[in-house]
Amino acid sequence: MSADTPAEGGRATNPSTPLRDLGEFVAVPRVGALRLSPEGSWLAATVQTLSPDAKKYLTSIWRIDTRGGPARRLTRSAEGEGSPRFLPDGSLLFTSKRPEPGADKARPEPGADVSSLWLLPSAGGEARVAAGPPGGVAGAEVARDAGAIAVTSPVLPAAEGNSAADDVRRRQERNDAGITAILHESAPVRFWDHDLGPDQLRIFAVDQDQVLRADIGWAGRDEEPAVAAEPGESAEFAGLRDLTPEPGRALDGQAFELTPDGTSLVTGWWQWKPAGESHSELVMIDVASGKRRVLLSVPEFDFSQPRVSPDGRFITCQRETHTTAERPPDLTLVMLDINGSGASGDSGRDLLPGLDRWPQEPAWSHDSRSLYFAADDSGRRPVFRVDVETGEVTRVTGDDGAYTELNVAPDGRYLYALRATVATPPTPVRIDLDPTTTDATWAEPAALECPASRLRCPDGWRRSRPAPRTVSGSGPGWSCRKPHPRAARHRCCSGCTAAR
Repeated sequence: MSADTPAEGGRATNPSTPLRDLGEFVAVPRVGALRLSPEGSWLAATVQTLSPDAKKYLTSIWRIDTRGGPARRLTRSAEGEGSPRFLPDGSLLFTSKRPEPGADKARPEPGADVSSLWLLPSAGGEARVAAGPPGGVAGAEVARDAGAIAVTSPVLPAAEGNSAADDVRRRQERNDAGITAILHESAPVRFWDHDLGPDQLRIFAVDQDQVLRADIGWAGRDEEPAVAAEPGESAEFAGLRDLTPEPGRALDGQAFELTPDGTSLVTGWWQWKPAGESHSELVMIDVASGKRRVLLSVPEFDFSQPRVSPDGRFITCQRETHTTAERPPDLTLVMLDINGSGASGDSGRDLLPGLDRWPQEPAWSHDSRSLYFAADDSGRRPVFRVDVETGEVTRVTGDDGAYTELNVAPDGRYLYALRATVATPPTPVRIDLDPTTTDATWAEPAALECPASRLRCPDGWRRSRPAPRTVSGSGPGWSCRKPHPRAARHRCCSGCTAAR
């Protein structure tokens, strides 16, 4: 970090800021994710803060008023919370490693240091565990209309039947025997800095009665729900139904989404060849039967990040071209009908033919007629809109911001996102999408109140002194992306960029 530099006359003109002390800088809260409530009145934001002993970061969930009111903290625990998702009535789901209140401490835990799915009722009250598979919850999604819930959870490969209950038994046997080894019989064996296995990600459907036990009356019912187990099954995990038995490593790093009616689930699905080569298909899984159907599969493409339109008619996803010695990678968005494709070699309809940008984080408009996305552009990351019928691409924002976490309001009037620049950390903003409200060429973002929204670089650092040093990677903003083009860059051995 740079130290204070005296201005003309030998006197420092800028007061001390967190950017002038490394200890203060790392303690600044960071907003990491946004999720808009169903009625559009507030955003659930994950905020990362330094723990009291300054040895790790903890994440909590805050409520941010979309009309600009003060932010309010919703969760607090030593273990932290994340991955906010909403049920149709506004109840909030999140993941946390916190212990359940009133749990029997003498009872052996199915797994150590794993997350459960928690429910914070919209009507108020304490958060309760809605689902707690033994391997923990890696991710969760909700059907926007029906409220059906699906989660991903690591399961030991041999678990069968009621796989969650069998997984508990097998984990306990492995622990009792003191086994920590991982047997690799096929690729892949490692992802970045950690080994893969021995467990494998599977997708589970969460019985809605399981949710009702945590929040009676969520679906308009007054009676105590009864979740009955099948003969010979554990009642504790009877509300979790395995949709992907024996997936291998097909779901590693894959995002999934439920259709609005909750009857189907769309996800990426890795296909690995014996030689270690792979490609990612796009598949649809029937929630009732678990039957899997391939939607898009081409060996030279990877399909990922599916998004289902609000009316349930279309699916869009990212399509990435494999790199070869003669061809660089390319990324675009493709679309298909909800019941379409499946033909061998079909790669979907390209929504952005000829666009020399890599679209990220697609978000459907409220009427399913357009798709919003962000893409790196000349050191910035503006928001674009593409008409899915005509293919017309329009740039929505024209400032220096890098936009992530796109959320479209239910009526389509506003777009909520995180905006970061070289001088400002990720800050929640509201973008007016109504072209009749302003004469400006681009939509102007309006900042919303949040714990990190007041942090700025010192005034005048661009004009009179070098910028404070930051570490960045391959994009604009304060995250792991390339620095602003005006910044001098120094490449370090790990491939990151130190921007001064």
